[in-house]
Amino acid sequence: VFTTTRTPEREALFRWVGPLSVNRWVLLAKASNKIKIKKLEDAFVFKVGGVKEDVKTSYLEKLGAKVDAVAEDAQNAKRLQKGEIDLWVTGYLSGMKYAKDIGFTDVEEVFAYNEVDGYLALNLETKPQLVLELNRILDQMRSEGLLDATMKFKK
Repeated sequence: VFTTTRTPEREALFRWVGPLSVNRWVLLAKASNKIKIKKLEDAFVFKVGGVKEDVKTSYLEKLGAKVDAVAEDAQNAKRLQKGEIDLWVTGYLSGMKYAKDIGFTDVEEVFAYNEVDGYLALNLETKPQLVLELNRILDQMRSEGLLDATMKFKK
């Protein structure tokens, strides 16, 4: 189970439970490269790596960026580490996890360009009553203080 970004294009494709998480869309770089990005368009002169058919990649492409996209985001951690790309468009939490998984510590966020809520996207054939119940339980967990402000479970 993983969260997905709820966008207007996806709205009618699923039944939604959430929000479950908050995710920042970021550009990561090798810290040792000392890349500075003041506005998103500054990134377009660099070789940017992303994921095919991913909302973060599509967002940049709609703005005119050329993104070298691969099938899986974990590949981009290796590509950035090897210098095959200069910037990596990803979600902050997942990007840092993929970097950690391969022991890549020379990585930093150089620009954040969006913050979105993550939802559980359910099949349209899911019974509406189940969707309502799952959202009710989530609201109850928030009201009882079982989720913090970032929507992460408290220990």
